[in-house]
Amino acid sequence: MQHDRCQVEVDVSPLENMLKIINYLKKRERIKFSQLKELLNSRAYRYMLFTHFLSTSDIVKVFSYLQKGSQPREEKLKWLYNEFKNCIKNIDKYYKFAETLKSGKAEVIEQACNRVMGYLPGSAEIEAKVYVLIGGSDAYGVNLLDTSAIIMNSTHFLNNIDKFTAVLAHELHHKALWRSREVYWRLDRIGLPRIKYVYDIISEVIGEGVASIVAAPYVMFEKYNLIKDNIRREYEAVEEGIINIYENFSEEKAERIFSQLYSNIGPIYMVGIDMALKIEKHQGRESLIESLDDPTAYIFFEKYMEVAKEQENAYIYSEKLMQVIRKVRDTVTEIY
Repeated sequence: MQHDRCQVEVDVSPLENMLKIINYLKKRERIKFSQLKELLNSRAYRYMLFTHFLSTSDIVKVFSYLQKGSQPREEKLKWLYNEFKNCIKNIDKYYKFAETLKSGKAEVIEQACNRVMGYLPGSAEIEAKVYVLIGGSDAYGVNLLDTSAIIMNSTHFLNNIDKFTAVLAHELHHKALWRSREVYWRLDRIGLPRIKYVYDIISEVIGEGVASIVAAPYVMFEKYNLIKDNIRREYEAVEEGIINIYENFSEEKAERIFSQLYSNIGPIYMVGIDMALKIEKHQGRESLIESLDDPTAYIFFEKYMEVAKEQENAYIYSEKLMQVIRKVRDTVTEIY
C-alpha cells in the first residue's frame, strides 16, 4: 500500500517495447515500422534522447548499424550502440528483469516510498511516473520537459531489484524537494546569475547528499565509502568553486565549475553525503530533516558548522565561504 504523500507509478512498457526491437535486431529481421514509430514517439524515449543530446535519426542509425553488424562511425553513437549490442547478447536477463519488476512492482514502490519518506519533512509530497527503458544513464529526472517523470535504465539494475528500489528512492527524494528548482528559476528570471550559480551548487550539495543516504548502500554511497578518508579535498573543491564563481564571475566559468563538481558523482555528492551524515549522527535525523525545509539551503550549512566545530578532524568552511552563503540566503529570502 502506497503512502498518501508518495504516489508513484512504474511503467515497464518502454523496456518491453525496446525488447521487441532488440529481438528483430538479434534475428537480423526488418523492424516493423508501427513498432518503431510507437517506440520513438513515446515519452520515455523522447526524454532519454533529449537528455543525452541525441535525435530520432541517431537512434535509427544505431539500429541500422546493429542490423548490418558494423560499428558506428559517429563517436557520439558508440556508447548507445555498445549498450544495445550487450542487450542483444544478454536479452534473457532483460526479460527476467522486466518480469521481476512487473510482478513485484507494488513492493518496489512501497519500499522506495518507505526509504524516502523517512528523510523528508512531514509536509513533503511526491507524485511521480517512472519510465523503465534501455539506454543511457542509470536514473534521472527531465524537469525541463516533465517535472513528474523519472527515467530508469534497466541495464544498470539487471539481477539487482534492491538497487533499483534504492535508486528509485533517491530520485523520488529529488521530486519532493522541488522548491529548489523554483528558487533557481526565480533567480534566473530576475537576472541574478552569480547568486543563481552559487545557489545551484549549495542546493545540490544538500539535495544529492541526503538523497544519496536514502539510496545507501548503492552507487553514490559506494564511492563515498571509497574516498571518505580523503574527504577534505572534496570539501576544498566545493569551497574553492563557490568562491571562484562569486568573486570572478562569468557564465562560462560558472557552468564549467558546476560541471566539474557535479559530474561523475563528484565533490557535490561526496560533500553532501558527509555533511548530512555528520548532522544526522550528532544532531539527529529530525535536525537533518529540518534543514530540508529551508528553501535557502543555509540552515544545512549552519547545522553542519555547529557539528564540525565540535569535531576534531571535521572540515571547517572559511568565513569567506559562509559570508557568500549568507548573501545567497538573504537574496533568496527576499525573492521567495
